[in-house]
Amino acid sequence: PEYVEHFNSFMYQNHIVATQTEHNRQRLISQGVKNCLVMPMPMPERDLLVSSQDVEKSGVLYIGTHSPGKNPSAYIKTMAKLGLPCKVMTSSKGRLKFIENFAKAGITDYDIRVGITGREKVDFIKSCKVSFNTSLLESYSFAFLECVGHMPVVVLDRQNWTDNFDSKYYHKVNVRKAHEVIRSLYDSSYNDDALDYVNNLDILAKSAWSNI
Repeated sequence: PEYVEHFNSFMYQNHIVATQTEHNRQRLISQGVKNCLVMPMPMPERDLLVSSQDVEKSGVLYIGTHSPGKNPSAYIKTMAKLGLPCKVMTSSKGRLKFIENFAKAGITDYDIRVGITGREKVDFIKSCKVSFNTSLLESYSFAFLECVGHMPVVVLDRQNWTDNFDSKYYHKVNVRKAHEVIRSLYDSSYNDDALDYVNNLDILAKSAWSNI
């Protein structure tokens, strides 16, 4: 309760509240936040703004902790049906849980990375063919932003955080159909027009910070 009271003293008084998108800004305004600006964050890993068309790709990527909001069980169940290589970026605790649950699902082809940054993170993301973002709750999603310029991104229809992004750059599916969509995308070539979209968002982000 003390934290909520302290937090709300900033949100609902005379401080300026910054959020990543106009979609989020409108939601905050509807909840009574008055001084709200759109202040997107630039891409942290700058090399993810550079094309990966010449990179050999394989595997289906999951980024996130092994926690209910990130919904890893949907990823594991779908990958068990597909039999494709699993590529995971997670925490140290998440790594142990993924190893345990991959074993239960009969999945043996996987590559799990913990806390990677810089060149290793960039190369790992660019090496994947499809991103399956099963997250149910996000205020934004840097994981989405980092992936969409380099591979198709599949998301679930049980969430609305993708309203922050242009719908032509992701595939929203029912979890029961996810394996079919992923298989189709996996076997197709990827036109990285979305990379221009990501670069434009980055330009807008830097411009917003310069203006303020």
